[in-house]
Amino acid sequence: MMKKIGLIGGIGWSSTIEYYRYLNQFVGLKLGNDNAASLILINLDSGEIRQLAERNEEKKIYDMLAQSIQTLQAADAELIVLCANGVHRFHEKLQANCIVPIIHIVEATALAVKKSQLKQVGLLGIKKTMEGNFYQAIFEKHGIKIIVPNSAERDFLDTTIYEELMHERLLDSTKQKYIQIIDRLKNEGAEGIILGCTEIPLLIKQKDSPILLFPTTEIHCKAAIEIAFSFNDDPAKNLE
Repeated sequence: MMKKIGLIGGIGWSSTIEYYRYLNQFVGLKLGNDNAASLILINLDSGEIRQLAERNEEKKIYDMLAQSIQTLQAADAELIVLCANGVHRFHEKLQANCIVPIIHIVEATALAVKKSQLKQVGLLGIKKTMEGNFYQAIFEKHGIKIIVPNSAERDFLDTTIYEELMHERLLDSTKQKYIQIIDRLKNEGAEGIILGCTEIPLLIKQKDSPILLFPTTEIHCKAAIEIAFSFNDDPAKNLE
């Protein structure tokens, strides 16, 4: 019996569509093409969250997420998926106040990288992800080093994610710059690249990269489906 998954999406909506597609596809692969995932979706306003983030009003963002989780739990969601990388900086506190598992995108991605036996990977995402510690702390626990783009590259990634990718504006000029950043990180010693924003896989595919990519949207969805079908009180054990 599949557990009901509560999704917090809209951060932004373009990658939330990908979550919906992947979750249903993976259930179809597991049970048969006529079957679909048991889902509940709350769609937040990415514009409001971006404005709060720019003003460093982190408590207000946390409160929005916490309220959404309460609503999903009241609707009988049995596990929660936050459909964005950056908001996982609140994961520890959110999980401490939530009675159902919140599937951690970073933990799932770290295990995927570890399975590939890589020791050093590059991280692309918004500034809150690249400049925060929530990715580095979990990857260090698994013995994996993270390297990030330089300051100018981080600015470029942050701007294009918010201004282009979140609105499904997939420009070839932007794609070429992302590939250049990946190439430079490879030259710095990156053995793989984490697409640490759920919109980046809309633009960059494995065929575009000289090294292995880790698309976090797909990885997150696979982890959620595995947990939904093999439920354990400790969500980390379901990811192993």
